[in-house]
Amino acid sequence: MNYSNYRKLLKITNYRKTIAFLFTLVNILSAQVDQEIFFYRVNTLYYNLENSKLNNFSCWITSNVFEENIKELTLEEIFPLEITWVNPNRIFFIKRPLPSVQDTSLYKVMEELQLELLQELKGILLDWQRYYGGKLLADLPDNYIYSADGDTISIEYEAIEESKNIKVKMNFNQDGLCTKIITKYYDSGQKIFVYPIFNSFEGKFICTGWKVRISEGEAIESGFDIRVNSRETDGYMLPDMIYMELQTKEHAQKRFIRIYKFRNVILNKKLQILN
Repeated sequence: MNYSNYRKLLKITNYRKTIAFLFTLVNILSAQVDQEIFFYRVNTLYYNLENSKLNNFSCWITSNVFEENIKELTLEEIFPLEITWVNPNRIFFIKRPLPSVQDTSLYKVMEELQLELLQELKGILLDWQRYYGGKLLADLPDNYIYSADGDTISIEYEAIEESKNIKVKMNFNQDGLCTKIITKYYDSGQKIFVYPIFNSFEGKFICTGWKVRISEGEAIESGFDIRVNSRETDGYMLPDMIYMELQTKEHAQKRFIRIYKFRNVILNKKLQILN
């Protein structure tokens, strides 16, 4: 065997391996830089109250359903609930006093309506906290998986939510704008698809609503659309009205409308929070 040719071949082979390694290293570093840029965009380009100087705000809430059902009982404008948002992104609910009526059964009706409103708002404001109150990736666990496919960047992770095992996949475009969130519940197989909606506000993305579709197996069983109207109060954009349009598979031709009004907004109250 011609050893000189062998040495030449060895040098060429090692050179190619070195070039291949360098390309691989560059691609890895490039992906790392891209990931850092992506997280920077997501953490800085959204309008959220957690990044503001607001310590807390509170307000009263009522709904069109509550108003419609008590209009025969009282002429007063009743706001049965109060919420308090506290930085960094916690919400507390308080049942406000209801007007006294002589008929105890009618008072019971008001209490039930108050409880229904509370349950509805807990679900809606949980999403509002995610897209508006706090940072979108604030609760991201360490076990997340980052991937890029064309113009879509995905973040996937597993977690436990209210004692249930879930898998979450969040899709973004290259600008860091969230386009879809899929949550799968392992125990039931249920999937929840959320499509947040953002507008531009002072150079940032501000949430103006979201669409939710819930599937059992392969079929969509129900869904609702949320629209958030915000009002500027002392330099902070706070909820003024939230509209919800609900539709179910059982009542495909019927849409249920909810309108929630936020009033008597107070900023930065002195609070004592007991954990």
